[in-house]
Amino acid sequence: MRNKINSAIKTAKIDNLLVSTVALSQSEASVIFTISEGTAEDLLKHQKVWKSLFDFTEVKKDEK
Repeated sequence: MRNKINSAIKTAKIDNLLVSTVALSQSEASVIFTISEGTAEDLLKHQKVWKSLFDFTEVKKDEK
């Protein structure tokens, strides 16, 4: 999944955003981690590029 997201980001020519890990939480939610140059805000800003890769009902950023 990580590679598919990164491929979509690269195809869209988005700089400084790279997904390092895609994990499954205990509640079975997908959790996406970026490298230090990319932020959750960047990932959310460009979600139209990668959202078709997931079957989800909600996207949110952890506020902790």
